[in-house]
Amino acid sequence: MINQFHPFVKLFSWLCNLSCGKNPGRIVVALATLSAVVLVATPVRADPIVWQLTHEFSGATPPEGILKVILKDNGSNTVELTVDATLLVGSEFVGALYLNVDPSLDPTGLTITDTGGPSSYASPSIGQGVDAFKADGDGFFDILMDFDNNNSDALSAGESALFTIQGAGLSQSSFLYLSANGGGEHGPFLVAAHVQGIGDDGDDSGWVTTNGEVPEASTMVLFGSGMLGLFGFAKRRFRSLTGR
Repeated sequence: MINQFHPFVKLFSWLCNLSCGKNPGRIVVALATLSAVVLVATPVRADPIVWQLTHEFSGATPPEGILKVILKDNGSNTVELTVDATLLVGSEFVGALYLNVDPSLDPTGLTITDTGGPSSYASPSIGQGVDAFKADGDGFFDILMDFDNNNSDALSAGESALFTIQGAGLSQSSFLYLSANGGGEHGPFLVAAHVQGIGDDGDDSGWVTTNGEVPEASTMVLFGSGMLGLFGFAKRRFRSLTGR
């Protein structure tokens, strides 16, 4: 952090030496100038999107464990997708995952690659199409990952799967879109999954989604907001000192 903002510290020192002297009004102006420069020049780094699929929406049996879906920018036009079943329990496993894509992008033009991850699951069959896949009748989605339900090949409790998704203009925020109306009583949803193998006998299954949580703002966005507030304070302070 210190190294990142070192140039701005130099800039502030230069502004003060150039114009401040003993005039407090000019010091405030220098501070306001610095805050504006930092706000414009600092790149926004988005935190990964982390969804915990804890809400069972179909009226079926909810899993005892938690399925997580993580989306993270990984270079230009590339997103890393993690389907994290490490918090599922017992015989629970992931049957299917449904995602939405920015309507300005063509989901059939995305390249989705299973990079394996640390687990020994079988690669899912992947379907791509605009509003082409229904999750329990409660929403149309653009991407379907249909995992194997055989015990040895399933994405089971304690495992995780890793994918890269590539496409022109793609970023992790491209997946922050709701499903189209599927005619059901629930939804729309940002994401949905079918978790199977639920219960003592493993015969139950449930459809899960998020509770509607919004991904946290990145640290750099918060910093920029703080600097914007500082700019406003500096402007008011300058006016009070100069009578303008």
